[in-house]
Amino acid sequence: MCYTYDTGRMIALYFENIFISGVRAAFSDAVFTLYRIDVEINKDDENVQCIYHSHFYYEIHVVLEGSALYMIQGNTVSVSGGMMMIIPPHIEHYPFQENAVYRAIVLGLTLEQKEPESDAYQYFLSTLCGVVNKPIALSPDLLSDIINFYSSFQSTETRKIFFRQAAAYSIIYKLFDSINHFHISSSSPETIQEDQNRDISLELLINEWQYSLQDIAKELGYSTRHTSRLIRQKYGKSLREIRQKNMVSTVKKLLIQSPPLSLEAITIQSGFTSMDAMVRAFKKYENKTPTEYRKIMESK
Repeated sequence: MCYTYDTGRMIALYFENIFISGVRAAFSDAVFTLYRIDVEINKDDENVQCIYHSHFYYEIHVVLEGSALYMIQGNTVSVSGGMMMIIPPHIEHYPFQENAVYRAIVLGLTLEQKEPESDAYQYFLSTLCGVVNKPIALSPDLLSDIINFYSSFQSTETRKIFFRQAAAYSIIYKLFDSINHFHISSSSPETIQEDQNRDISLELLINEWQYSLQDIAKELGYSTRHTSRLIRQKYGKSLREIRQKNMVSTVKKLLIQSPPLSLEAITIQSGFTSMDAMVRAFKKYENKTPTEYRKIMESK
């Protein structure tokens, strides 16, 4: 049984042996809810067993000390202190080995799309799809924010409620800022600071779906032709190909979600304008239709 209530900006849900409480943070049409998760389990009880389970939210494991191994859909992932891992909704997993000094906290994260629609939701969803189920190094600043956010739920004072709200926005901002820097190519010692800033700006702008090639060129202070050549030189693809390939990658992840999503829902969530466009792009990069891909993955 699950009960839920919403008092102002505070959301709480009750499950058997689980207490989840959180606050909302909105960025344009993307609405996050960041939860603190407490599980009441007596680990000395011989009847307690780790079993495969899944959730309706993104589950964020933040390892403070030691290390642990997680089983996620048959794959083993190791996460050590100062790192975190984001497990997507409806993906079965369980921790099966923790060392003696292991200490961690668990957060939940949901992402909803609200009107009026913009590209923010798609940007956040695509970014999350690219980093799930893998260890992510945390900056000391972000780690401190997560710890403070988690511990703030121990108090019901008004000032703590406002702190939680501000902390939720800060964590979301810093988390996605960190994620967007994961794949920036390292520069040679001779690279000047201007080039480093250009690379960072280019990486960020490519992931901003509302920016056209002309918009990116304007932001960088280059001509459209030079910007196009720069993108192809750095990534080996055109801007359209990069974004289309990222959208196909999102489709692949959505196709294996359980319960299964319809192709119509996958088309919308992956950012394609029509199902026909989605199928054509998928077949171009994967040499099979989405339906064929789903059947292959289900048979494994």
